[in-house]
Amino acid sequence: MSDDDRIKSAAEIALENAGTEEIDDLPETEEATLVPDPEEESFKDKYLRTRADLDNIQRRMREERESMRVNAMVGFLRDLLPVVDNLDRALAAAGDDDSDLAQGLRMTRQSLDAVFEQNKISRIPTDTGFNPDRHEAITSIEDAGVPVNTIKLVIEEGYTLAERVVRYSKVQVTTGGPETPFEKDA
Repeated sequence: MSDDDRIKSAAEIALENAGTEEIDDLPETEEATLVPDPEEESFKDKYLRTRADLDNIQRRMREERESMRVNAMVGFLRDLLPVVDNLDRALAAAGDDDSDLAQGLRMTRQSLDAVFEQNKISRIPTDTGFNPDRHEAITSIEDAGVPVNTIKLVIEEGYTLAERVVRYSKVQVTTGGPETPFEKDA
């Protein structure tokens, strides 16, 4: 007798014996056991809430670390900016001189600019017009041929660190010309 014949005969025997049983006597089906357990749902909800809380705490910690890093850099940058100003004055005094000293000053300024770029430190542009959020007008000059609030002279460069103003640009603005609105950052 083959395996298929044994299986058939066992199945036939089961059918013969089961023919007289009531349907109510059959064991419960799997569907009845798939009803969600309220305690299990409670644990799942608590897990999801705890996981969300943990994600929020991690995000806040990252933001606080970044804020502390920026605040520490702001203090250091404020101390460094007078040195940068003196370097720029030395470069202006050197002019087009091709001496080794002038070339060394230019190379030093280029290295400093590269470090500033890596750390998201940038000069505040002054060619876009006066912006009270970025520039400090410390003097004015009357010039009827130029629109009002045009930056005529940059007295001291301003800098930002990650879009946060560290030092405002000190500028001279024009008066007496046609009115123009203040330039705002986009």
